[in-house]
Amino acid sequence: MTYNISLDAYAPVISEQVKAEEILQTIKDCKPSENIVVIDFSKIVSMTTTSAKLIFGEFYKTLGPTSFAEHIVFSNVSDDVYYIIKLGIKHYISTFGF
Repeated sequence: MTYNISLDAYAPVISEQVKAEEILQTIKDCKPSENIVVIDFSKIVSMTTTSAKLIFGEFYKTLGPTSFAEHIVFSNVSDDVYYIIKLGIKHYISTFGF
C-alpha cells in the first residue's frame, strides 16, 4: 500500500522538535517497513539537521539503505532540503551507529 503525507502544515521551515516528532509519528503510523510512504515537501523551504536526524535517521537505520530508498519516497523536495536530510541521517548514524 502507498501512503501520501503532505508536510504543508509545517511549512515553510521544519525546526521545532514537537513538529518533527509529529511528522515522525505520522510516518511510523504508515508502517514504512511494510508500505511505501511518499512525503511531499512542496512547501518546505528548509529544515534543521536536528529535525532531519530525528525524523529520518531512525528509519534509515531500521530499514537499511536499500529498503529506506524503496519505502520512504521524497516528493517535490528541493536540493537544499534533500542535502539537509542526508546530513541528518549521517549525524544519526555517527551518533547511534548502523
